[in-house]
Amino acid sequence: MPVKIKETITIMGEKCENVEKYRSERMPVTKQDMKIADKNDKILHDGIKKIEDEMKKLGYIKLRGKKGEVLKLWYEVGIRLKPLLDSLEVDSDDRKFLYRAIYDHTADLSPGSHTKRAADTPETSHFSYCYKLAPFSWDFVNQAGDWTTWSELFDSELFNNDKRLIEWLATKQDKISRSSQQKWLRPLTIKIRNDLKDFVTTEFSENELYERLDRIYENVHPRVKN
Repeated sequence: MPVKIKETITIMGEKCENVEKYRSERMPVTKQDMKIADKNDKILHDGIKKIEDEMKKLGYIKLRGKKGEVLKLWYEVGIRLKPLLDSLEVDSDDRKFLYRAIYDHTADLSPGSHTKRAADTPETSHFSYCYKLAPFSWDFVNQAGDWTTWSELFDSELFNNDKRLIEWLATKQDKISRSSQQKWLRPLTIKIRNDLKDFVTTEFSENELYERLDRIYENVHPRVKN
């Protein structure tokens, strides 16, 4: 199912803004597909407006651009964004385009105008990272690092290629939240990338992958016990 977005295109040498297009990995896009995409776009518009209003009401919108504090804003956006996006009728291959579409409906919430990266690889864009924070508790997210640290993790090719690495990380929430350690994520992810860089992790069974990750974890943080 395609996703409706607005783009700036050039027609006969003239730049035309806010031209509606339907992005999909599947062709052709039928009229019925467009009808569903239009419905999803309305739901997305209303949902993003509601999230923006909540961020203003709670005072989190004021954290935008504040280094060391903005993580709370994007986390709160993420936990509201996830159920909104999950509720939309979109094919799995096309869900990534939702992250680009969000920019068409944001005002004060947007980190800036959408970039070429958001257009070309929306699954690695800003709002996709907000979405990816949602499965974690706030204590876990906050103790792990700042927004830059989490962005670096989500930027990693290794973590993008095998979603089980993020799922494994989520299994550490209770362990870390009981510890006194702070900002521990960067050294752990650096070690994971270094140790697994020569492997195709998707070829590992889940048990084998988790065992390798557990060994790396205990090597980096040996004082943290289950």
